Amino acid sequence: MKRALLVGVDHYPTVGNLGGCVADATALADLLGTHADGSPNFSVELLTSTESSVSITRETLRDSL
Repeated sequence: MKRALLVGVDHYPTVGNLGGCVADATALADLLGTHADGSPNFSVELLTSTESSVSITRETLRDSL
């Protein structure tokens, strides 16, 4: 099985916020997860951060890999 780690970050504590990164990562996870016929494609792990209480750190990324 192929694997994908997708990261979407809308909240950055030092440079302000972005919009749409989490939505894009989520949409891509849905696309990669299955083939058009519904059979499994990628095993997808999705990491997202939309608010200051949820932070994706270097350690989080390394653990996910």
